[in-house]
Amino acid sequence: MTDSVLVTQSAPHRFVVTLCGEVDLVLRAQLADANARIAHAVLSAVHLDLRLVTFFSADGLGFLAELLDTVSRDDAALTVGPIPRCVRRAMEITDLDLMDGVDGGQMAEGRDAQYGASGGLWDALTADFSAEEQTNIRQTVVGAAQRQRAAAHDGDQDS
Repeated sequence: MTDSVLVTQSAPHRFVVTLCGEVDLVLRAQLADANARIAHAVLSAVHLDLRLVTFFSADGLGFLAELLDTVSRDDAALTVGPIPRCVRRAMEITDLDLMDGVDGGQMAEGRDAQYGASGGLWDALTADFSAEEQTNIRQTVVGAAQRQRAAAHDGDQDS
């Protein structure tokens, strides 16, 4: 399996983002390109397919944070899944277990989760957290995304 990021348009205003293999520094530019493509599109729905992910680093978490922001901003629907154990583990290790509490905290590996536009995905993912915890999570995720964006920008200038 090749480490890759694939963005396909499944219908007008509907996209599928498929992540494969190890989602880490090696995919940083592809993740940034995927997010840029999604951010510049008119969206009604995005599906994030993680079934082929074997490793998920801070780069993946940063991409997820930016995708959440883009989808929320456009009031689009987002489906995520299946969610492999390595993705859930990356969130747990960084105290960003954003899927915890969704659907009663019983999101099983291999099961898709549907989030509608009402309230946005971020609200659905953080609903069980206190306001202070939500602020801390948002600051951590946004900070990671900003560091990823800055590092990608610095890398572009070096080339």
